[in-house]
Amino acid sequence: AAPSFAMAGKAHRARKAGAKAKKKKDKKLKKHEQQVSGDGGSSLATSSGGRVKKILTKEQQRINNPKAFGVKSSLRARQNRARQADREQKRLHVPVLDKTPDEPPPMVVLVHGPPGVGKSTVIKSLVKHYARQNISDTKGPISVISGKSRRITLIECPKTLTGMIDASKVADLVLLVIDGNFGFEMETFEFLNLLQVHGFPKVMGVLTHLDMYKSKDRLKKVKKGLKARFWNEIYEGAKLFYFSGLINGKYPKREVLNLARFISVQKVRPLTWRSQHPYVVADRMEDITPPDVIHADPKCDRDVCLYGYVRGSNLRLQSRVHVAGAGDYDVMEVSELPDPCPLPEKGHRKSLSDKSRLIYAPMANLGNLTYDKDATYIDIPDWKVQFSGSKVPGQTDGSGEQMVMDLQQTGETVDEKLNQSSIQLFNGGRSVLAGDMDDSDKSGSESEDYSSGESSSDEEGEEGDMDGGRAQLEEGKGSRIRRRAVFTEDHDQVKGRAFESDSDYSDGSEDEMEQGGSFLSAEAGAQWKERMGKNIATIFSTRASDIMNLVYGSSGANASDESDSESDSEDGDDLDFFKPVGAQGTLSTLYESDDCSKYRAKLEEDAWREDGDFESIRNRFVTGDWEAGNERGELRPQDDSGSDSELYGDFEDLESGEKFEGENEDKEESELAIRKAAKKAAFDEDYDASGPTTDGEAGVPEEKEDPTSYFDMIKQDMNEKYSRARAELDAMDPQMRVTMEGYRPGSYVRLRFSGMPYELVKNFDPTSPLVVGGLLNNEHAVGLMRFRLKRHRWHKKILKNKDPLIFSMGWRRFQSIPVYNLQDVGGRYRMIKYTPEHMHCLATVYGPLAPLNTGLVAFQTLDASQATWRISATGTVLDFDHSSKIMKKLKIVGTPLKINRNTAFIEGMFNSDLEVAKFEGAGIKTVSGIRGTIKKACKVPGKKGVARCTFEDKILYKDIVFTRSWVQVEVPRFYNQIGEKLLTAPSSLSAAANAAKEKNTFIPCKAFEGGWEGYVFKTGDLGLGYYLDGSHTGEGGTSDDASVPIMKTVAQLRREKSLGAPVNRDSLYTPIERVKRVFNPLQVPAKLQAALPYSSKPKLEKKRKRKTLEARRAVVPSASEKKAYTLMQQLQTIRNDKAAKKRAKRAEALERAAKRKPKEEAWREELKKAERKRRYTLQGQAAKREQGKLNR
Repeated sequence: AAPSFAMAGKAHRARKAGAKAKKKKDKKLKKHEQQVSGDGGSSLATSSGGRVKKILTKEQQRINNPKAFGVKSSLRARQNRARQADREQKRLHVPVLDKTPDEPPPMVVLVHGPPGVGKSTVIKSLVKHYARQNISDTKGPISVISGKSRRITLIECPKTLTGMIDASKVADLVLLVIDGNFGFEMETFEFLNLLQVHGFPKVMGVLTHLDMYKSKDRLKKVKKGLKARFWNEIYEGAKLFYFSGLINGKYPKREVLNLARFISVQKVRPLTWRSQHPYVVADRMEDITPPDVIHADPKCDRDVCLYGYVRGSNLRLQSRVHVAGAGDYDVMEVSELPDPCPLPEKGHRKSLSDKSRLIYAPMANLGNLTYDKDATYIDIPDWKVQFSGSKVPGQTDGSGEQMVMDLQQTGETVDEKLNQSSIQLFNGGRSVLAGDMDDSDKSGSESEDYSSGESSSDEEGEEGDMDGGRAQLEEGKGSRIRRRAVFTEDHDQVKGRAFESDSDYSDGSEDEMEQGGSFLSAEAGAQWKERMGKNIATIFSTRASDIMNLVYGSSGANASDESDSESDSEDGDDLDFFKPVGAQGTLSTLYESDDCSKYRAKLEEDAWREDGDFESIRNRFVTGDWEAGNERGELRPQDDSGSDSELYGDFEDLESGEKFEGENEDKEESELAIRKAAKKAAFDEDYDASGPTTDGEAGVPEEKEDPTSYFDMIKQDMNEKYSRARAELDAMDPQMRVTMEGYRPGSYVRLRFSGMPYELVKNFDPTSPLVVGGLLNNEHAVGLMRFRLKRHRWHKKILKNKDPLIFSMGWRRFQSIPVYNLQDVGGRYRMIKYTPEHMHCLATVYGPLAPLNTGLVAFQTLDASQATWRISATGTVLDFDHSSKIMKKLKIVGTPLKINRNTAFIEGMFNSDLEVAKFEGAGIKTVSGIRGTIKKACKVPGKKGVARCTFEDKILYKDIVFTRSWVQVEVPRFYNQIGEKLLTAPSSLSAAANAAKEKNTFIPCKAFEGGWEGYVFKTGDLGLGYYLDGSHTGEGGTSDDASVPIMKTVAQLRREKSLGAPVNRDSLYTPIERVKRVFNPLQVPAKLQAALPYSSKPKLEKKRKRKTLEARRAVVPSASEKKAYTLMQQLQTIRNDKAAKKRAKRAEALERAAKRKPKEEAWREELKKAERKRRYTLQGQAAKREQGKLNR
């Protein structure tokens, strides 16, 4: 048979490793376990080949074959254990209690970047994705719904340094926008350093302007380099997004979608400072100062309301806060408002509906109607304001235009028209004019009419504000026309009537109708007495639910009392005695006013009219006489047996005939013991970290996992305690809970301040975040603090002692004078003149106190024009120890007055004998190194402060004597609050006009002529017209050139005034000329020389007057010596002649070379010039070819 060359199919091989194989294996084991449990323990399974295969579990395999699961390498096992232990230790950190509320506040997403990188475009693209709306302005916080259970607030970080500091303190997530075509800029690194000091939240990067690269290889290389640098600054693996070119003014939808998805799933870990302090990022500011007060004094202090979400910890009532850039203020009132951007309702939809995609951006000109507790604002864009006067004669207007014209040209106010109006109460009766009523009746009727239209809810109250107020035009920020509804009555009266019900007004009106048209009934004079009795019955009710509510007036009865007292203006003064003192900033409700389940005691008026009745029961209370009560108790008859069988024994009901048996005393005691034991067991069970706890549903215990480590046990215990405290607070009355713990994070509140500087309102800039930070009790004082400080490595110079610095610490920014020091081994704090290189030092500063371990950052200037690195130093708060002293070295110098052997009188070192007495026993030293001691003061006629000192050797008169000592350094008590939000921007109309002419930033126009690309139609400093978008600052905007008044350094003052540093001649480093000292020869007396042994006698001979014989005698050479001498002279002559000839030839050669050298240098210069020209030509051609490739 012929062989077959057909290719046989390769059999399938099942995977034996990997995720899919593991999944199949687990599925097979699970099926096997089910079969085992169902078949009564059968562990056999059929394989694919028909064979019966026994499937074993992991434990069974380990038991059957222990060697297969043993340790193969002891070294590898030890490494694995060490690696696992390190991983476990890295997981541990200080337990942080998660206090996230049920409805948390919106997550603050800060978009930061240098000017011109596309921050506004990123925000507009995200708002378009989340809210399906286009916004033209990105001023202020913009809150949107990002998911079914999450909201975010987008904020554009300002380019000023103070704005960057404030934004870094409140950001939960930071989007660093980087220009991919330019690279990282200095502002990005400065902002990263600020984030590191103030907590370092989550950071993600966004690369823009990537469409400028035409070459893919070049784009890939740039992406790789920027990503490596970004990872180096943040952390390895930080997310970086790449945005390409714009499409219709926004980034591509797919790229924005990727960024939005990452934003929606980010988890924010609570930072220490923010979790301990409440703070509010104001998204709206309103000036509620009465207009007449502003008209009388435009620079008066203002009443300001700030709105925003509570973040961090609970915001307590009547707390003291710090407004960043403005100072510390007391909150006059805190009230909770409805959430302007609530989360969508829980539903079955996976995605948000268009109805749930809300957006709240009051500073970005979104929405035309704004409700407030004080007024209602109607925002009319400038280009829609067309009714400024009559039109061309003969031209007909529409009905709507004619109505607006009539409103503008009216000659009477609304009050005058109301006084002239009339009303007919009954059919056929006479008309009642408003002028027929007296002032008292008119005021009472007006108050009742006004109060009847309001309700206790915020929305109804706001609608009532619209109907009951008069409109007033105000020019808001950005030159918008805003009509504010201002009430003519007092604010307190309006607030009191906010809780008045409609039923009271209707009942009163029916009584008044029965009197034939009169507004006051005959029994009106006695109504207040009847109401007083009701109030007393309410207060002294025996079934009051909470004594705190009755004392502090949070019950519904007190609210009704206030409403009743306010409704009747003529009798309101008499009821003030029964008004409880309400808590500041709380909301009253009427849920208990008509509660029929509560028993109200009825007091008889005539029962306690006699004076003796009150005195008869006075001693029965705690405030009475205790001795009289004891005497009354002793006189009370008592049973000798001491049993209560007659009272609590068996008895029979005489009417019904039923018999009741009393309980046994032993049985009661046993039941009481059982109840106590049960309570103790429940108490132990609740406080046991490892025991079960009940979840509140039918007493079923909730099974919890046992903590595997001490860390887990501590964390679990913290969560349990917080849950119990939270449950106790939730069970309380809402008003009482707010009084005790304040407003929780996530609440939208309104903060009212009184006495704010008018500059804050005038210079308000919506592009800079306004942060209201809460202060703890220990942060109100001012004192000395010690920092651990380190100069930033990028700062150009070291820091000098007592040069003023600007510190950003906590919520505050202030300028102070630091004193740098180091701690020696003995504990002494030694002052240093300059900060050390590449190491930390201590700095003592006078300023507002901050908690320990609070991060801080220091600056020398806030000027935006500085091109170099602006952050000077970073540090941490160590302690507030005021007892420690900073010392510095001091050398006291003196000169010898008189020397007697080893004793000398030193002058110039002290000024009095008392100072000498203080330094007795101190060590002294001369410059030459001779040590000594100060003995005592000595009296020298005509001189004071002369000290007698002894030395270890005799000193000279030219020696300088000094002693080392220490002197305390006082820390300057200087503290300057940085309030840049209170400064007026240095801008003038002429300067703005000149800049507009040069840059063409303004085009005057009397009416709106449609949208122009790149321009905004509004009323600004130059009038009505089109302004270049982003180039014109509004009335209240601060420019970058606005300088903050701060203390300058000595070097800056000398530089400005062109002064040099003072010169001290003693401090100059001049060359030292030391004259060599010549000592006299040693003179040994002749008698001493004779007594000395020969070895010790001086061997020096005296100088002879004439030479010795050996020196004077002549030397006669022999014949052989003469021949040798002659030969040497001849050889030397020949050598000298040859050397002379060589020198002559060398001189001639040098002369010829000197003549030839200029020509050679000229030739070489021409050659180098031609070579450079050729090289530059080749480089230019290569660059041109490269540019052509990029353009293609």
